Amino acid sequence: DERYGRSATVSTIGSALAEFNVSTEAAGDTFSLCYKFSNERWYHYPEIMINVYAVETYWVGTGSKDEIVATAEKDVYFKGKGLNFSTTDSQIRWVNGSLEADCEDSSKYVKIGSGNSQKLVRATDDETGRRMAATTATVSFPSQSVGSTPYTVDYLLCYKFATEPYKAYPGTRGAWRMAVYEVSGVSTLNGDVDIIVSEKPKVLHFDGYGVSNGDIAMWIPNDETDCDAATAAISSKIDKESNATFKIDLPIHSFGWHLCYKFNKEEYLLYPSLKLHVRHLDHLAAVEGANTTAVVGDEKAFKVVGYGASDSDQVKWVTDDVTCDENYLAGGLTANSLVSKGVVKFTFESPTPEDSVFRLCYKFANEEWKMHKDITIQVHEVTNVTTDVAFPYSPQEVAFLGYGISDGDAAKFVPVGGDCAASTVGLYGSFDVVNGKTTYNFTAGGAFELCYRFGVEPFVRYPLLGIGVVTPNIEANVSYAVTGVAKVVYLIGSFGHTTGDSLRWVVNGAGDCNDTWPDAAGGAGEFSPVSTTVNHEDNAMGVASFSSTFLEASPSGAPWQLCYRFGALGPYKFYGEVAMVARIVDSMTLDASSTLALDVPISLLFDGTGLEDGDKATLVESAVTTDAGCSASAAAGGTSEAVVVGKAASFTFSEAVDDVKLCYQFVGETYRLYALELTMPEAEDAGAAEADAADVVVETASVLLTLDLDFNTIADESSPERAAFETAFLTDISGALGIDMSRLEIVSIISGSIKVKFTVLASNDPTEATATDLVSTLTTMANDPSSALFDGNVTSASKSIVFNITTISYVPSVAPVAASEGEAATSGGFAIVPYQQNGIFQFSSPVYYTTEKGRTVELKVTRTEGTLGTVQVAYTTYPATAKEGNDFIATSGVLTFADGVTSATFNVNVVDDGLKESNFEAFFVQLELVEDLTISSAMVAAAHSIATVRIYDWGGSGEPIFAANFSSQSSVDAAEVSAWSIVGNGPEPDLWVDEFGLGASDKLYGPEEYDQSCDLAAPVEPCDHSCQYGGGYMESDPLLGRSASVLSLNGSGFVQAEHPISDFPTTSTTVTMWVRAASNSEAGSLFSYSVKAGAHELLIYDQHSLSLMLQDQMVSAAQRYDGPEGGDRRGIRTGVSIADGEWHFLAISWRSSDGHVQAYVDGIRLFEGGPYKPGEELKANGTAVMGQLQRAPGGDFKPNAGFVGQVQSVRLWKRELGVDDIIAGMKHPFVGNTMGLVLDWQFTPENVAKLSPSVAEAYVVTDSSGRGDSVYEAGNRGLISADGSQIVPGTPSIHPMYPCGEVYSNIWHFSLPIAGDLSVAYGGRLQFGLFATAAAGETRSPRGAVVLKGGESTVGADGTPLELSYTTVFGSPTVGELETHRPTYSSVVLDAASGWLVEPEGATPTTAQMEAVLGDLDAVLIRGDEYVYGEKGPGQEVTYISDVAIYPR
Repeated sequence: DERYGRSATVSTIGSALAEFNVSTEAAGDTFSLCYKFSNERWYHYPEIMINVYAVETYWVGTGSKDEIVATAEKDVYFKGKGLNFSTTDSQIRWVNGSLEADCEDSSKYVKIGSGNSQKLVRATDDETGRRMAATTATVSFPSQSVGSTPYTVDYLLCYKFATEPYKAYPGTRGAWRMAVYEVSGVSTLNGDVDIIVSEKPKVLHFDGYGVSNGDIAMWIPNDETDCDAATAAISSKIDKESNATFKIDLPIHSFGWHLCYKFNKEEYLLYPSLKLHVRHLDHLAAVEGANTTAVVGDEKAFKVVGYGASDSDQVKWVTDDVTCDENYLAGGLTANSLVSKGVVKFTFESPTPEDSVFRLCYKFANEEWKMHKDITIQVHEVTNVTTDVAFPYSPQEVAFLGYGISDGDAAKFVPVGGDCAASTVGLYGSFDVVNGKTTYNFTAGGAFELCYRFGVEPFVRYPLLGIGVVTPNIEANVSYAVTGVAKVVYLIGSFGHTTGDSLRWVVNGAGDCNDTWPDAAGGAGEFSPVSTTVNHEDNAMGVASFSSTFLEASPSGAPWQLCYRFGALGPYKFYGEVAMVARIVDSMTLDASSTLALDVPISLLFDGTGLEDGDKATLVESAVTTDAGCSASAAAGGTSEAVVVGKAASFTFSEAVDDVKLCYQFVGETYRLYALELTMPEAEDAGAAEADAADVVVETASVLLTLDLDFNTIADESSPERAAFETAFLTDISGALGIDMSRLEIVSIISGSIKVKFTVLASNDPTEATATDLVSTLTTMANDPSSALFDGNVTSASKSIVFNITTISYVPSVAPVAASEGEAATSGGFAIVPYQQNGIFQFSSPVYYTTEKGRTVELKVTRTEGTLGTVQVAYTTYPATAKEGNDFIATSGVLTFADGVTSATFNVNVVDDGLKESNFEAFFVQLELVEDLTISSAMVAAAHSIATVRIYDWGGSGEPIFAANFSSQSSVDAAEVSAWSIVGNGPEPDLWVDEFGLGASDKLYGPEEYDQSCDLAAPVEPCDHSCQYGGGYMESDPLLGRSASVLSLNGSGFVQAEHPISDFPTTSTTVTMWVRAASNSEAGSLFSYSVKAGAHELLIYDQHSLSLMLQDQMVSAAQRYDGPEGGDRRGIRTGVSIADGEWHFLAISWRSSDGHVQAYVDGIRLFEGGPYKPGEELKANGTAVMGQLQRAPGGDFKPNAGFVGQVQSVRLWKRELGVDDIIAGMKHPFVGNTMGLVLDWQFTPENVAKLSPSVAEAYVVTDSSGRGDSVYEAGNRGLISADGSQIVPGTPSIHPMYPCGEVYSNIWHFSLPIAGDLSVAYGGRLQFGLFATAAAGETRSPRGAVVLKGGESTVGADGTPLELSYTTVFGSPTVGELETHRPTYSSVVLDAASGWLVEPEGATPTTAQMEAVLGDLDAVLIRGDEYVYGEKGPGQEVTYISDVAIYPR
């Protein structure tokens, strides 16, 4: 029966074999053998039996039956037929799966346990413990059994019944197939696979076989192994990309984790080798200071507080609007900071904006950046302080500007380069910052730098925010005011740095400013400046303005001096070189030569304080009662306003008038009304005149001596104690000086200890010491406690002395000139002088100088007004301190001026009496007309009819300190000559002696002499200096608009833009330029811009009264349709005049929004007005012309409207400039803000060139602003007209020292072979003669004729040795042949008040300075180079010096 089996063909191969295949249905049955031999019948062998076994199914204890995780254990259960439960000889093995799997192919075995197979046991029910009809084994696949990529390999079951061979059970997964899963590794695209940052999601990718969507990956603490019982876990489902995202939240339970993985339905399997380490930043802890603040420029270090920080970590800061991933660094940081040994450092370069913070981004190793929003920082910075100048002992408030400034901060100043942690040497005061400021009081000078501490941060040094503690300075200045009239005065000095300043004027010679001074001079009292302003280009100097009204005039020749207090608490300081002249007219006198009559000119003489040429006077009716009435009222009697010359003015009455009042206008002031009675002259006889002349006083000295005594003991002026004190004082002084008490007068005694102001009068005896000599001696005594001054009864308490020398020249009265026919010689009327067609005669100088050695003096008489006819003028000498016969030869004579002759000279001989006398003696010379009935219109000018002649003493009573006569070549020792030298005359100066003296010739002359640096170094007045006295203004002066040249226009010249200006400003504009307008020129156009004919789009016109016109026509008053009453129509008038012949920097601006117009001159706003043309817009593409007024674009200039003067740095702007921009524009080269600059014309050689080689005389000026928005590549170049325009040397500047013109550098001197201590020479004289055998050129300034150089012990204002120069009064060396000409002899007095100046300041030296130089003398130089290159020649000379001597007093 083949139901259960089938027969098989038997093949015999060494043995008989038969193969049987039993169907599954036969499993569990036992079969016996039926055998059929060949064709025989089947034969049954019942004893030969075979059992059929079969595994019918299997299952697993957990998870899926077709899945197993490598290394995980899984119970597998088998059920089927023929299972033998009594023995354990059944086995299973797994082979690499395929449908044709070979269970005996050892290459495909899966190693299970210790071998390739596993025994089975009978299964037991876990719940009941009963045995089951199944076998079982606990299966665990090793990692090696996991299929390689792409993980498609399954494993098939091979089951072995006892001794039977293994049978494979192929099938689909879940039917005898088992897939082995495993996590082979973890990877990530972001950072390190084993690192996770707290609160930062991290994506991990799981590699292996069987990883699939829905699996669960879980991390548990490293110290736990039970995945199901972990105390903490981080889990996430696997997505279809085999990725999972994990995040460590706070609080952190562990900083080390390992992996538990759950495949599908499998149980979790722990992968202890797959670790995850947590990195966590808690905060940054500042090593110094606060955790949340830092300071720009100061390195800030933090300790990294957290877990897992390493040296490879990176840190940066960002703003709120930026993510950590962006390539951005806040605070000016240039690179991410690296953690090193747990510390990270930052140096911020910019602060956090106000009300903002920077937030931290931290990057652990290779991890992504994480923003820590709760870790913030504010970066502070001090950007500026409100001052960089302070003064010792003047408490000064300093405000701090910047980011993060707050109360609780601290600030201090330390010496430059000093340590912020050091003590605050040189200052005291509050360091705590309150409301962004604090107050300092420096006690020492020097340069200091700011150290600032924000909160608890360390002090940070700011080397660029320094304060220079300097002694406050006020530039020497003489101001003028009119008594009774409020006057605003401006001073230049160390202003604008302090608040609460105060000042007062004190009497001349007060010397100090202590608390017990008398009432302020002039009744002005103590007052504060109206304003103090810092010059932003030079913070050391600013401008102060103040207004005061003086009730009294200052004494003539003794202006009041300034006491100024910087700051509310600082001390007052005396500024003797800052003077105030309070002017007044005291009297009005009819000139003695005038006759009061209608239609006849008369001359009125004025006396008072501060009168000068150029003042104006007007006579008004007596009904005028106010100053304003002077301008509002007509002149009395048909007279006109007159210009005052020599304190006199001429008036002509055409109408009768009963009484008049004087309206007087001092130069620069408004009219002041004076109700003065007219004083008539009184006749004097000739004898009295001669007596007065003999009693002339030449010099007096005002002295203030302070005594350390109690003023209260003599306060009562009527007390005997006061009288006794005065007597004792005069006795002490006269005794100490060895003079008669009659030469001393006490002026006043004031408190402040005791201060005695007294006068030293001149002596009638010429052999006595002068007042100058006496106060010099007195000053020396006051500084020497062993002197006779300290032996006096009261002067033994002397403390200090101040003096002032006053020179008084009394004109001798002489016999009056006889009146011409027709003139009334009345004593009570005016003498009105008409135009003198025959001339007005006068001396060329009020004083002439000579020496006794000079033998003669030449006087010159000039003729002005008419030159018609021959006129004779008589001259006569009169004695004063110089006596006829002893000192000069009485001389008289007549000068004849032929028709047309304008000058004549005469000589007076002087006598060398060989006696030691005062430094000089004087006599007078008077002019008179010689009566001539044919001459009806000639006169001698009253103010200049008398000249003084000063004769300086020559020689001395004793031996000279030094002498070198060079009287003859044979008598001169060669060694004596070799000791002399020439300085400043090239590398090889020559020096020789012949019959004329010691000679030298000029080696450098002509153009070689010019040196622009000298040209820019005038220390006092334009051109009033020699080159070596240059002060360095060229480098430091902020007001110098220095350039190599300027453009000069003569009224026909102009500069026109080469093309229409396409980028012309439309809604806001400023025009700036340096301009120097001739004072006598007609009104001209500075800048004209035209778009269409007949109208001015923009016009700046009339240097005498600047106006700005926009989009309008100029119409004269006569042409106005509405009548001439409205005056010329020319836009908005500023009233600003710059037509004074001086350089000015002009800036005029306009804006459309509100029609605002401003005009600045020299950086000061002089006009602000409008609205003018508000809301209008200017048109572009017009033509710009400088120097001419266009009536149509590009031509048709208005006649006689051209500008006459010089210009430089013409700029056109598209914006309204502020004062800082304007001041910056004054400097050259320009380094200011160029935003909106449309046009910039610089008329310098490097910016001006020929338009093209083929166009003769056509030049173009570059547009230095560049192309900008212009459509033209070269920008807005300018074409310079061929006619009327010229590039000339020049230096535009508003500094009073410029322009100086051509100043020359190689000034050579004779250097005397003497140096060392010449103290005994003080008050003595230096004498010498100069003679030029040949010379050609212009004569030099008299300043610098003699130079005294001090040694190292003498210190000037700039810290270098003192240098003094003498301004000669004796003239240039005589030029000619020695046989016919005598040398020019000079007798130079060696004291501080005799024409010496401190160089380069130009100030008069003090006695102490003069004595210091003579006490440590380095060199004595006498200028031989007296001629300079100019129109008269190349400036070359051959000069001899002789008769040189230095005498003690």
